[in-house]
Amino acid sequence: MGRFSNVLQKLWFYSYNIFDILYKLWFYCFDRIILYPMVRCLTPTIDMQFMNLGYWPNETTTNLDKKMIEVVNKYSTLSDSNRSLLKERLNISNIDSNRPHYYLYEKPLSMHPQYSSLNNLSILEVGCGHGNGIKWIRRSHPEISSIKGLDICAKPNQYIVQGDAHDLPFSNNLFDISQFYSNLLKYDSNNNYYLVLNVESSHLYSDCSIFFKECSRVLKQGGYLCWIDLRYNIQMSDVYRQAEKAELRREYCYDVTDNVIQGIQRTSARYDEILKKLPLLMRILSSSFRSTYCAPGTKSYGRLLKREKSYYAVLWKNMKMCQTTKKNNA
Repeated sequence: MGRFSNVLQKLWFYSYNIFDILYKLWFYCFDRIILYPMVRCLTPTIDMQFMNLGYWPNETTTNLDKKMIEVVNKYSTLSDSNRSLLKERLNISNIDSNRPHYYLYEKPLSMHPQYSSLNNLSILEVGCGHGNGIKWIRRSHPEISSIKGLDICAKPNQYIVQGDAHDLPFSNNLFDISQFYSNLLKYDSNNNYYLVLNVESSHLYSDCSIFFKECSRVLKQGGYLCWIDLRYNIQMSDVYRQAEKAELRREYCYDVTDNVIQGIQRTSARYDEILKKLPLLMRILSSSFRSTYCAPGTKSYGRLLKREKSYYAVLWKNMKMCQTTKKNNA
């Protein structure tokens, strides 16, 4: 009887692991083959501009988030004409704006030491998707010099370069932060300063240690990586170790899981309404769509509630000395 019980336990263990691998593989393929192309094609119709979970300030973080709340309040208000147009297209009575998504972008930026004044700053976003985060930053921070995005699935345009986060197509030490370091760091040829922004993207990378090394390579000494993403709790020690090996020093780290859950409650309600308006073929895949944006009731949402996974915002400072070897620019 004991031997039979051991056999059953092993069968359950292997079956569970095989199922888990297939489950992750399905969503890996679903995101790239179905979701991303669909969002690109239907964005003008369904107004599904972002593929991140969202963030919402709460009573605990109100003081910490005060500056970014002011920024979002100032630049995210929908005009009456746009609100009416969305209602007419989608027949949704209660339109929720993209504020939770805007907050998710502002949160890592707000950790930057000069967040209140980003004058003459040029930003590189790694993992920019279809570029709607770039559009938001251009609107909310008109004082910046420029912004460019990179994504392996993106359609290139004047603001976006198609490329791999494991092999950034930029020269060594090209990016740093802002004029705060102008007396310490060498200017690049255009007198521009850069930081690297990474929003809910790195959990999809096959080897995050390479990504951190690439960030360290392209950042100037003293440059910043503003990062926000989700991980299984047991994975965060590896994330910190990988960043440390890349000579990125952790300046700030916040567990923002509660804020992201509140953001999900707002974004998922809107996307659930949008799903009802999609063609039948897409509605058949609604459970996969809902798992992707962690709608309440899904397994992915449950992992956050149970704290099997958590969401973190981290600011790293590049401590690596400048290198002389260079890679051709994109």
